[in-house]
Amino acid sequence: MGMFTSFVRQIGPTKFFARRVEDKQFLACEFNYASDGITGLVIPVPVANAGRDRSVRIIDLSTYRNFFDHLSRVFPREDPLTMKMLKVKTQPILQYVNHIGPITYWPTLAEFNEKVDPRFRLAQEFWNQLSYYQDWGFVSVVLPDTADTFNRTFPFAFEFRTRLTDGMFIPTLELTNCHLSPATVFHHELYYQGKRRQLSDCPSSHLLEESIDYTRSRPLLVEGPGFKRSLIGKFPNGDIVI
Repeated sequence: MGMFTSFVRQIGPTKFFARRVEDKQFLACEFNYASDGITGLVIPVPVANAGRDRSVRIIDLSTYRNFFDHLSRVFPREDPLTMKMLKVKTQPILQYVNHIGPITYWPTLAEFNEKVDPRFRLAQEFWNQLSYYQDWGFVSVVLPDTADTFNRTFPFAFEFRTRLTDGMFIPTLELTNCHLSPATVFHHELYYQGKRRQLSDCPSSHLLEESIDYTRSRPLLVEGPGFKRSLIGKFPNGDIVI
């Protein structure tokens, strides 16, 4: 998920939550990774008004590191046989790791390139390959060295005014190890609220408020059911809209 600005040894399972109200979208993320150095993560965001500082608002989940654990409890568990057939490889998660410093929103690519620490920028050659991001906004976060162990990030979230006429944006494009491949292996769990996007999406078995602490997760969710979609396997390397 997103674009890593330096070498990352491994990216593991990623979880997203999305909800849309008219032209406003909420998005939360959590992922697993292993690195042997500090790295930056850049997430392009399809904001409605490029260049405006108020297009994105960061939502503080620092007191709710178990947000996705609680969310997953209201959905049926994955079928072990299905998971075996998909040959999903998992590793034990040793600990949560918090990001370094604040999560930052950059309203233009020019401002990101000018003001972000040079260690956490991307080479111009990558931006040239991703020209459709030129007028988007950008959320960035600095991630700690995990000492080459496989660890889990604290969840983070934000809301933004979206330019999309329908659906919810999920930042699944991956740029890792300074390489942008045409296809990549996804291991993503996508949770969302709103109308069911596909018949194959799994509905929650309980209302979300039966498991989620709404005080600590405000304003991400509303009371009621939700849906889940699993993306496991090889897919075209790009963002998706559900």
